[in-house]
Amino acid sequence: MRAGRRWNIEADAERLQQLFRREAPHQVPLVEEAMREPAAQAVDAVKSTAQEAAETTTDQARSAGRETAQGLRQVGQDAAEEVRHTPSTTDSP
Repeated sequence: MRAGRRWNIEADAERLQQLFRREAPHQVPLVEEAMREPAAQAVDAVKSTAQEAAETTTDQARSAGRETAQGLRQVGQDAAEEVRHTPSTTDSP
């Protein structure tokens, strides 16, 4: 027995694969041709938007990385400065 509640998963997967491999119904050729151009434009628009989003995300990540590095550098410098000006407990008389 395999994990899960259903035992016929392989049979269900095969049935679904056969279903998706079937020939899909078509519109009248004139309608399909008319739909092809707007569909291609929509796909191009989605690709362009996805590319812009990826570039924006990459730029923002780089910017955030620089800001984070600068912030951490400043924290380290502030901590080092504080350590230099804090009297040591071993220097007590």
